[in-house]
Amino acid sequence: MNASINSGNALLTILDDDPEPSISIADLTTTDENSATLTLTLSAPSAKTISVQAATNALTAAVGDDFTGLSQTVSFAAGTTQQTLTVSLVNDSLDEINETFEVQLSNALNASISDNLAVVTITDDSPPSLSISQASIIEDNANLSANVVLSAPSSLSIEVDYATTDGSATSGADYTAALRDIDLCPWPDQPCSGGHHPGQH
Repeated sequence: MNASINSGNALLTILDDDPEPSISIADLTTTDENSATLTLTLSAPSAKTISVQAATNALTAAVGDDFTGLSQTVSFAAGTTQQTLTVSLVNDSLDEINETFEVQLSNALNASISDNLAVVTITDDSPPSLSISQASIIEDNANLSANVVLSAPSSLSIEVDYATTDGSATSGADYTAALRDIDLCPWPDQPCSGGHHPGQH
């Protein structure tokens, strides 16, 4: 009233003063010897696409022998808060101690990094089993031997106790009782402690 309108529209800008979300990656312990799948998490959803670089580093696990090394970009689509990263593992039949490698995050885009390191532990949940063979001997011979056999190779030193018990033969009259331990070597070309050899005692 009492004036004219030169321009009836105004552009309003809403400034985004929310902090950037942060990315974290969780440690993982796995018995799966084929792959390890890690979880990356955003602290809050974002309207922007977010990306981060992920790379593996060897610790006690070796690249090529225990896992396949990788370096790749992980992306979060707008609105998402979780992504996964899968590292291929090398599955072998060798019984081993638990082994570790790490996955490190860097170079985040549109986000910060709150936890940049995950340790992956590969556990071996299938140790080999032991068996002992039947054996016979002609009476009055000096020694009786039996084979102790592992069901699968092992990189670990293995020790087992054994003791004789009477059957139809009587300790003292027919044989000398024995109570001792057997050490099985990790590798066939290495001598065992006490002069034993793997697989045969």
